Amino acid sequence: MSWICSRCETVNDDTFDICEVCDTVKPYSEPPRPITVIASESKPEPEPEHKSSNSWMIGLVIVMVCLCLGVAGVTLVGASVQNTHATETAVSQNATATAWAEPFYSQTFDSAPEWEWLDNEGIGFVVEYGKIKGNVAGQMAAWTLAGQSFSDIKIDIDIEKISGTDNNQIGVFCNATDTRHFYAFVIGTDQTYIIWKQNGDDDETLVDWANSSAINEGTAINHVTVICNGGNLTLLANGIELVTVYDTSYSQGDVGIILGSFEENAPVSAYFDNFNVSNP
Repeated sequence: MSWICSRCETVNDDTFDICEVCDTVKPYSEPPRPITVIASESKPEPEPEHKSSNSWMIGLVIVMVCLCLGVAGVTLVGASVQNTHATETAVSQNATATAWAEPFYSQTFDSAPEWEWLDNEGIGFVVEYGKIKGNVAGQMAAWTLAGQSFSDIKIDIDIEKISGTDNNQIGVFCNATDTRHFYAFVIGTDQTYIIWKQNGDDDETLVDWANSSAINEGTAINHVTVICNGGNLTLLANGIELVTVYDTSYSQGDVGIILGSFEENAPVSAYFDNFNVSNP
């Protein structure tokens, strides 16, 4: 399979993850550099029939606030000290909860991130109207990585198909050690979803294609949430848990986005926006 380097536009040797013209391969002690690759075919192939799998998950953020009340026999000075301590405790705990919930890596795509890329045939990713716009041709998948390194994370992103086939895959990566080792969480705008693992030139289905009415069809926006936490891999669409699977092949790595079409001569384009990485 050919892998196209986004920086020098030459075909990589299969033994290297980064084009030799650009740089030498570095050990994973450094985070992988931003790079986009294109596979000649979308992977894995969808099954003719999809199985349904649906369940609810409610995410709760609980802030414990201790309220200290004055009691009989306590002086006004003592009550004042207690109330002051209670206020400081509440403020401290609220600040901690807020910091925990806020993303520590965020892309609104109002300006071009390092991981955008589009070739001269219009395949790949580029910033447009404050969003990343992805374009691929028929029976092709393209993905791009952010050049970061995380472990135990939650990813949130808004996905919107612009045009093209609904027999597609649109989603995100986590724990990518390079452009050929990662977990992929994708939905199709025909209300399907899958989780798969890329291992070099091979792919492995962790959760087979299934259907869910939680996924919006066609050009409607879908909010996709992915949790990669200690081997637990969870995919949610619009706040509803679709599936959880356990795999420990990759424990940390980069994040990114993917777009693919399964139909010959049937391209697809989509917007990606509000990409946030936070604690799970």
